[in-house]
Amino acid sequence: NDEKLQVDTNSWAYRGYLYGIAVIPCIGLWFISFQDAQMTYAVVGAMAIPALAVILLILNNRTSLVGQEYRNRWKTNMVLSMALVFFLYSGWVGISTKL
Repeated sequence: NDEKLQVDTNSWAYRGYLYGIAVIPCIGLWFISFQDAQMTYAVVGAMAIPALAVILLILNNRTSLVGQEYRNRWKTNMVLSMALVFFLYSGWVGISTKL
């Protein structure tokens, strides 16, 4: 089945989605300031890499999930651990200087 799906740009769902992604953030700015929205985005984004490192350390070291062949090697574990330690240290320094 090599047919490519065509998107109907005149459909209600498509237009509604476009209006939604344009209007909803603007409405949200009435309730919180733009600076608070940026800070929230930055904090949530900064938690993504450490969370990914923890998840990869846990899941990719379980041979029952990935098998012995695809398990993390020691170098991969070292890099993930270093990334985790770096972000934890950076977060600690950032929080302690604000107090």
